[in-house]
Amino acid sequence: MVGEMILSGIIFFVLAWLLNLAGALACCVGVFVTSGWVLDATMHLGAQLYEVYLSRGGEPVPEPTLNS
Repeated sequence: MVGEMILSGIIFFVLAWLLNLAGALACCVGVFVTSGWVLDATMHLGAQLYEVYLSRGGEPVPEPTLNS
C-alpha cells in the first residue's frame, strides 16, 4: 500500500498543480472552480485507496461514536 500511496500522491499532486495553474491563468477566476475539483478528487482518491486497503485484508476503520 505504501508504494501505491506514494505514487498516486505524486501523480495527483502534479495533476492538481497543473489544473490549479490553468485555473489561475484563466483570469484567476478559474481557481475557484479548479480548487473545488481538486478537493473532490482528493476525497475520491482517498476512498479508492481505502477500498484497496480493505480488499487486501486491512481492518476497517471504526466509525466515530457520539457520546451524549
